[in-house]
Amino acid sequence: AEFSSVRDPGSASLVQAIGWQRPLPVMPDLAFSFEPCLPSTVVVRSQADGMTIGVNLMPVHDPRWWPDAEPLSHARYRGAMARFVAHLLERGHRVELFGTQPADEWIAGDLMRDLGAEAGNPRLSMTTTRTLDQLVQLYARCDIITATRFHGIIIALRLARPVLG
Repeated sequence: AEFSSVRDPGSASLVQAIGWQRPLPVMPDLAFSFEPCLPSTVVVRSQADGMTIGVNLMPVHDPRWWPDAEPLSHARYRGAMARFVAHLLERGHRVELFGTQPADEWIAGDLMRDLGAEAGNPRLSMTTTRTLDQLVQLYARCDIITATRFHGIIIALRLARPVLG
């Protein structure tokens, strides 16, 4: 390999113990590169206010992004997520759709159109995140996170946010 790295010092020690001779930088991944931070305040809402639920979508089998996409799989995923979000909205919750990469926003936009959000449902929104700080801010204002991508799940756990993956 031209370049090798490991995620933590323990892995570096292990690899060097079995004979690795070249430099071996420790490069933590996105989720484990920062210290866990607990929210400084807890917002208590009445049951009537509902919760704010962050929903991360992914363009599963979306032909705009997925090589060898299967249209039926995409339709099933999109339909299931639309029913899930509609269910949350019907129960009075606020839903904040977000992506952890730009392609995720395609399916979020599709879902907003599917649910008629252009009519102006104030409880359904889409947030663009481009940095870890923006993602952390989004997670902090959500009561629960539903994340499709693994790093979205790990980051929620590191922030002590309830998460459904």
